[in-house]
Amino acid sequence: MPSDYRIGRLNGRFTVSWWEDGKRRRYRLDARTKQDAAREAIDVIRHRTATPSGATVVDLWEAYREEKKGRQVALGMMHEGKAVLPHFGHLRPDQVTVDLCRSYTALRREAGKSDGTIWTELGHLRTVLKWGVDSRFISFAPKIGCCPD
Repeated sequence: MPSDYRIGRLNGRFTVSWWEDGKRRRYRLDARTKQDAAREAIDVIRHRTATPSGATVVDLWEAYREEKKGRQVALGMMHEGKAVLPHFGHLRPDQVTVDLCRSYTALRREAGKSDGTIWTELGHLRTVLKWGVDSRFISFAPKIGCCPD
């Protein structure tokens, strides 16, 4: 969701506008008061910029990174995504299983990565999926299993 949106007026009606990919997006609101317009604007922005319902892990990963832009976690997740996304990125969240996480763990161990690294990578995957639920992009976050002995 863009943080720099603006509520304005056009022909006596409230509007919400923001810039996206170098273009201005403006939508007319049904609200009659400024307070109602502020509430409705958030719904319109989320609806128009939301990840599609068939979102894949990579879609959610990038949406999360966009929300955290400018913070250290976004940069770290860019690098972690190079390991996590080839394995999980093409999947929908409901297709992620504990067995798939275990196979990822085995692959990363074969590559010489420590359990701490694997734990961090899968932890960020879990964070992204939980964020997807909290942001109402997906309906549930699957269980993420890590580091079986």
